[in-house]
Amino acid sequence: MHYLLKIESLSAPLWRLIAVDGSCNLAQCAQLAALAFGYAEGSRSFALADKRKLPAGQSGQADSAQASAPFDSLHLSEGDELQFFPYARGFAHRVQVMRCEEHLYCLMPSCLVGAGLVPPELAADEAALTAYVDSEDAQSLDLRECTKRMRAFNDQRSGKPDLLSVSFAKS
Repeated sequence: MHYLLKIESLSAPLWRLIAVDGSCNLAQCAQLAALAFGYAEGSRSFALADKRKLPAGQSGQADSAQASAPFDSLHLSEGDELQFFPYARGFAHRVQVMRCEEHLYCLMPSCLVGAGLVPPELAADEAALTAYVDSEDAQSLDLRECTKRMRAFNDQRSGKPDLLSVSFAKS
């Protein structure tokens, strides 16, 4: 399956709408989400609606059987929600499944839209990042850069299907 995920920080006005392939394992999907924001390296995890925590590896590398499970194994449907934690402590994000389809007809992985630039020097400091995003000094988000980071990581993951091919609707 392909997923369109809206990921929004619970502490700062930061959010992204990303497209990912369900064949990614949890570690890879968590890293794609982190790269869409420009977060620093770290230990990542998800939490399901029932608050069950799912380890999602270290910066895209699966370090457990659970982190190696395909994102599809979560059996998510449109409207489902979970939480994403880009670091071991704090920094919770709400993830909402906006679409879940066999083919999304867009390039994958991609960051389609979002708000709030994450400067590299503030990426791991939740309080400083929140203050920056709320300030008048905040710069605008470059979606091309977000997608570029995601695709560079995607190109490196082993055993990946060709996700950069475009699917076209049949006429």
